[in-house]
Amino acid sequence: MDADQLQDAVRQVFTAAGGDRMGWPDPHPGHTVADEEYSRVSDPDKFRIITVRAAAWITALVEGGLATATPLTDADDVRGAWSGEPPHLGASVEATWLHPVAGGAVPLLLCLDRVQEAEHAYLVVGIGEPAVQVDTLPDCGCDACDSGSTDLLQALDRRLIDVVSGELTYIRLPDGVVCGGGDGWSAGWTSGAGRDREQVEALIVEARAGRSSYQVVHGRPWW
Repeated sequence: MDADQLQDAVRQVFTAAGGDRMGWPDPHPGHTVADEEYSRVSDPDKFRIITVRAAAWITALVEGGLATATPLTDADDVRGAWSGEPPHLGASVEATWLHPVAGGAVPLLLCLDRVQEAEHAYLVVGIGEPAVQVDTLPDCGCDACDSGSTDLLQALDRRLIDVVSGELTYIRLPDGVVCGGGDGWSAGWTSGAGRDREQVEALIVEARAGRSSYQVVHGRPWW
């Protein structure tokens, strides 16, 4: 199985579960946002679509013979699965470990929490064991930041393809975190001015070659 076949399998499972009927269009096609939208989450339930997509990924990975799945339903177990300080999680959190069959591949942790009163509508993605956080979806649930379900699902698919293809590279630096993927990189700086583009790209190359002096989470493809 390759990346295209895996994504096809994910879409088939997602459609069979009714996920394609849960979508919504971009509410800001002209990119005009009202000020009050920044403090409003008018329909948190719609983000449950992320649960259906995550479940489709789990099914496709397991049925495709690429991984085994281990559910975590106890909140303390979920918090204990993370490296260092865990993400801020509610009492209703659930998670699934996905352990790749391929040697040298990095485990994946999919952790579902709530958006306001909507349970299991917010996804935290971790890699490695214990896990480091590499994404949250939606990154913001307010009405102003909503660009439609298509963008949300594509963001999840891109991140998970990066994981299973062995592209995703996490680097913890003294002044921040870098995540490199197949289509670029992102960084969050905790102090100072961070690093320029050439410095970050050099750090990613070193990490993928096993030459980094920093904490790195990176592995082989799952197939």
